[in-house]
This record gives sequence, structure tokens and C-alpha cells, in this order.
Amino acid sequence: MLRLENKHDQDGLQPVGAPSEICATKRELGHNEACRGFAIRFLLMAPRFIARQLSCPTGLLGRFIGVLMNRHNVKMNGFALKLLDLDPADRVLEIGFGGGLNLPFLVRHAAFVAGVDRSVTVVRSAKTRFAEAIAGGRALFREGSVETVPKRN
Repeated sequence: MLRLENKHDQDGLQPVGAPSEICATKRELGHNEACRGFAIRFLLMAPRFIARQLSCPTGLLGRFIGVLMNRHNVKMNGFALKLLDLDPADRVLEIGFGGGLNLPFLVRHAAFVAGVDRSVTVVRSAKTRFAEAIAGGRALFREGSVETVPKRN
């Protein structure tokens, strides 16, 4: 690493160290330029990447996105659950359950809850979280989209 000292001359800060240290610093600066280029490319593609994560969360970042979706949608989801006015005999299909904010309420208040989501990550999380309800035949979670849900005529 290059160390700079103030020599109190007209040039201000001067490098101190062997030529090999100065060359190493130039290589590091080249690396920093590459990192800066990566950061710019990432920022340009970040909106697309985030949109994909919002649409179909995956991996660790997908779990974080799920938490953010839950926080952002808490009031709207609470309003929707109140309007449902669930009866204990009701069967509920939750399409696109995302972070699963509504699922605990639905599992507690409905006879059966089925959930469909495009994200393997959130489906896996729901299966783990509600394993007891699944084992009791009161819940079922599958990967899929609204287009794959069977429809009655």
C-alpha cells in the first residue's frame, strides 16, 4: 500500500515507499476502477433486478424482499382480511401470498387454506412455517401462477 506524507513542498503530498509499492497501488487503483464500473452497471440494472425479485423472490434476498413487502402491505392486507369476514368453515385460496403476511390469520380462522405463488423460496418458507397445518390437512402451498389454478365452469 502506498503511504503519503506531506513534505511541505510545492507538490504537497508525496509518495513514500519502494517502486514495487507504487506499482501495487496502481494495480489496486485499476481494481477500484473495475469495481466502480461494476457498481455503475449494477445501479443501471438494479431496477430490473429488484422488479424480478418483487415478482418472484428467490434466495436470501428474496426472503428480505418478502419482509419488505409485508411491511409495505400491512394496512391494505389488514383491510382485506377484515372485509373477508371469515367463517370457520370457509376454504380460502390465497394467490400470490408473497411474504405470507395473511397466512397466519387465514390458517387460524379458516377451515382450509391453499396458497399459490410463483416463488419457490416463499412456497418453501410457507411449507416450513405452517407444517403443522399442512400435516393436519388444513393447508396446502404450491408453486405456480394464477394461470395454472384449475377453474370451474
